[in-house]
Amino acid sequence: MCVGDVAVPPIILASPDRLGTAERLLVDAGRRVGLDVTLLRYSHKRCQAGVDTGEVDALFLSAIPTNLAAYGFPRQGGGSLDAQRRATRVTVIWIKRARDDYDWNGQQLEGERPGMAVGVRSGFRMGRDAAEKLGFRAEESAANARQSLRQLQVGRVDAVLGIQQEYEAVLRMPEFKDLQVMTKPLAVVDYYAAVRRDLPPQQQSRAEAWWHEIAKLRDTAPYRE
Repeated sequence: MCVGDVAVPPIILASPDRLGTAERLLVDAGRRVGLDVTLLRYSHKRCQAGVDTGEVDALFLSAIPTNLAAYGFPRQGGGSLDAQRRATRVTVIWIKRARDDYDWNGQQLEGERPGMAVGVRSGFRMGRDAAEKLGFRAEESAANARQSLRQLQVGRVDAVLGIQQEYEAVLRMPEFKDLQVMTKPLAVVDYYAAVRRDLPPQQQSRAEAWWHEIAKLRDTAPYRE
């Protein structure tokens, strides 16, 4: 299973030595249904390529339309997405320079200027897509949260979109005291153990059992964020 190569503490630690809460959940839930879940810490592009070559059977993904069309997600009887079998839930936040007067009101960025650039960490496709859908230029060159915040400080971008769990510890660092989180989040997003669409029937049954165990374990003590 591909979980990406970027740490999003405490959910994904991207470390061979320690597991984040979601990583531990995926492995332990798999073990309970007879699946030996091996976590692959590849870039997003390499994860996708691994699906094509057969190296990767599952990915840790958000339920955005492009992912829903390409991979298998847990579904209810009528075919709708089964949020009860998600692996985790994250909040996507806006970050700005404290001196700037624009703010997200839940629908639009008040006080926005023409040609604004929104920074997102490399590989955060949902943030990039959201920025572009809102009419902003997405800047996706930052390798991590700290680098994206530095781009904001020096004016390379006008705002940053990121996962709250990934950014909150970084924002507490003294070097970023001139930045602040906007009033409202952009969205609350669920992440799942998505599987390749061409799984044989027996493996698909195992995936269903895996999703069921994920739902049972997710809110218990070892896996809470």
